[in-house]
Amino acid sequence: MADFFALPPATQAFFPKHGWTMNTQGVRQLRLPLLRLYQLTSPQYEVYARQGLAGTWLQVRSPYASLRQLSVALRDLNQVIGSLHEIAKGNWFDKAPSPDRDDALTRERESIERSEILLIAAFVLLRRLADQLIDATRPLLFEDWQSAPRAMKTAITSARSGTLAKLKPRCDVARLEATLQDKVQWFEDLRQDDGIRDILVHKEHLLQVGTPASRNEGNEDWTWSVTAQLVRIGPKGVRTVDVLPVLRRCVEGACDFMEGLLVATRIGSEYDRGDLLFLTGRDTDVTGFWPAIDAVVDSDA
Repeated sequence: MADFFALPPATQAFFPKHGWTMNTQGVRQLRLPLLRLYQLTSPQYEVYARQGLAGTWLQVRSPYASLRQLSVALRDLNQVIGSLHEIAKGNWFDKAPSPDRDDALTRERESIERSEILLIAAFVLLRRLADQLIDATRPLLFEDWQSAPRAMKTAITSARSGTLAKLKPRCDVARLEATLQDKVQWFEDLRQDDGIRDILVHKEHLLQVGTPASRNEGNEDWTWSVTAQLVRIGPKGVRTVDVLPVLRRCVEGACDFMEGLLVATRIGSEYDRGDLLFLTGRDTDVTGFWPAIDAVVDSDA
């Protein structure tokens, strides 16, 4: 019987990239190697156990729950966007009233409503994940972990000032500092005045999901797309941004950050079964918002 966890040998060369790839059976899998840092069966779990942190302390700080909840939100959002595409192509507004038309337009409205909630959830979970990655990993990174930053923004400041080296690092502190300076744009895109998460949670705005259509001159066929326009009135007037591409960039940036953080711990050299995040649902929906690990993988598969 084929091993569901087995990956093609060539995929191991991409470790420790985070995102999705295909197993040897051709099934898309979401692989997040950073998860092994917080697992009961991993050797590094002993670091937590020796300091009395392996129980409730780690359970409430581990980023596993946020990563799983984020993955659920992204899975459902990918499914809803696919549904909106299919309904939009039917051009139901221009058809005569009928039960089928009523059903299609109802499903479209419901999908738009769900997508708004899922977008808010995804950006909020990304912001929470950022702090949890720092907080939960401190004991693996430093001997003097209790003096280490607990929040992402504080860790970035410490990396820029060079003070992390004073915390008796257990890790590759140079790689950690580089990660905290070079792989945090996704975090900055979430916060402060123009941060998508901060706007969605704290500031006046409109979030409008729609299915605009376009066609080239001389072409009778319409091309449908799904957009999520975030509208805000600020000091420079009305600002509008489609947050769907921003969300994809933030997820990809978070993956790059987790890769750098894992490398800094010096833990792991290849993918194993502990990296796999299990979710129910179609594998194309589970992986739809995550970057492809293997450059050879067909992202349209």
